Amino acid sequence: MSTSLQPPHAVMSPLQVLKRHRLRGTMSRIQLLELFLQRPYAMSHAELEASLPGESNRITLYRNLRLFLEKGFLHRVMDEEKGVKYALCAAHPYRSHATDHVHFKCRKCGITRCLEEIGIPAIPLPAGYEPDEIQLLVSGTCVRCQPHAPRNE
Repeated sequence: MSTSLQPPHAVMSPLQVLKRHRLRGTMSRIQLLELFLQRPYAMSHAELEASLPGESNRITLYRNLRLFLEKGFLHRVMDEEKGVKYALCAAHPYRSHATDHVHFKCRKCGITRCLEEIGIPAIPLPAGYEPDEIQLLVSGTCVRCQPHAPRNE
């Protein structure tokens, strides 16, 4: 089981990731991708907008999020309080994202992380039902917020 909180592609520059997906390296895309590479947890649209440098354009941010989702290196995480959050896929940056993994939301710090090493078992559905996506959100206290937790992670 991997304990690293950084995605494997964190060693790639934002421009390299964009080029792998045949996307132009605009300043807004580079800044957005840099933010995801710096913060290995899920963020809401409002958190992203507030964290981007300067005056961010909501429409451009929305379009870039949608484009990153379509290209498969970003995915949505349903959150119990704030609706949708977005997280960079820890899988290789130019492969499709597997959405069948657990997400963990810490009730103390509020951070939602992907636990991609923990898969969701197949769920038998009645005939005629075809799932597009399965999400599982576990709430509790993360390792960093636990009493006596190591602080150097």
